[in-house]
Amino acid sequence: MATKRRQALMAATRQRVGEVERSLDTPIEKGAGEFLRLPLDEIRPDPENPRWGGKKGLTLPEVHSPESAKTDTRRRDAEDVRALARTIESTGLHHPIEVWRNGGWYQILDGERRYLALCFLGRTHTDAKLLPEPPKRTRLSQLVVNVQRSNLTMPQMLHNLELILKEAEQAGTPINDAKTFDSYVNLTRTQAFRWWSILEGPRDVREAIHRGVLNRLTAAYDAAREPNIDKRRQLYADGEAQVSSPAAAEAQKSTKKRRSRKNKRISLGSTTSASVVKYIMESIDPGSVEGIDWNNDTAAQRSFKKLLRNLERDLSDGKRE
Repeated sequence: MATKRRQALMAATRQRVGEVERSLDTPIEKGAGEFLRLPLDEIRPDPENPRWGGKKGLTLPEVHSPESAKTDTRRRDAEDVRALARTIESTGLHHPIEVWRNGGWYQILDGERRYLALCFLGRTHTDAKLLPEPPKRTRLSQLVVNVQRSNLTMPQMLHNLELILKEAEQAGTPINDAKTFDSYVNLTRTQAFRWWSILEGPRDVREAIHRGVLNRLTAAYDAAREPNIDKRRQLYADGEAQVSSPAAAEAQKSTKKRRSRKNKRISLGSTTSASVVKYIMESIDPGSVEGIDWNNDTAAQRSFKKLLRNLERDLSDGKRE
C-alpha cells in the first residue's frame, strides 16, 4: 500500500510540474537559441544542479564503473547514463545539450546526462543549443526536469528547493508563506506544505537531511515539527545508525518484531481416519500407540495431542534431532 501511495504521489507531482514547465519564461528545450558544434572540454555541468552538478554530482569514473558508486541511487544513475550512451551510439543525439555562456566556458542548463554519456563514449564535440542567457527561474526549471525524469533524493530535493527560494528572493519576489510556495513549486499540496515546514523549521533538521540521516519526507516533517531538540537529536541518532549499518538496523527491527509477537500455534490439519493418526504416531514413537482404543475418536485425538506435547518438550530439551 505504501508503494502505491508513493507512486500516486509521484504521478501527481509529474503531472503538476508539467504545468510549471509550460509557464516558465524560457521552457526547457524551447525558445530562442543558436545551434552550435562545441568541444566537450569547454562545457561544464551546472555546479548548483542538485542531481548532476557540483561535488556531489555523478562522476565519469562512476559511469565507467557503476559498482564503485557509494550509494544505490548513484549506481542506478551511472547505469542509466551507460544505457543512454548505448542509445546515442546506435541512434545518435536527438536533443542537443542546452548551454549558456558563463565566462570562459559553456554551462549546462539541461543535458548533464547526455554530457556524461558523450564523455563516456569518448566523444570530443557535441551539438548544443546556446541560449543568450539562462532562464530567470533556472532552479525551478531544473526541478521540473529532475522530477519528471527520476525521483530526487531527500538531500537533492532540499538543495533544489533552497536554491528556488534564494532565486525568488534575488528576483525581488520572495516566497514568504506555504500557500505561495505551493503555487510556485507545484508539488502535490501535501509535499509542498511538508517541505515548507522543513524549510522554515529548525536548521538542524535540514542539516540532518543533507547528511542523509533523514531520508524520508514524513520523518523530516515530523522532526521539523518537534520543538524538543533532544528528541530531534534522538531521531538523527537513529537515522545515523541505519545509515552506518543498515543490516544491523534491519536485524534489530526484525528482532523487535519477533519479540512483540506472541507464539502462534501451528495447525497440523485434520483427518477423519484414526488409522492416519495411528500411522503418524507409530512413525514418530512406536510405543505411543500401545493401549489406545482406536475405535474411540476422542481417545485417539487425546493421544495424538499428548504425543505432540511430548515431542515439543523433547525438541526443546535437545533430546531429539
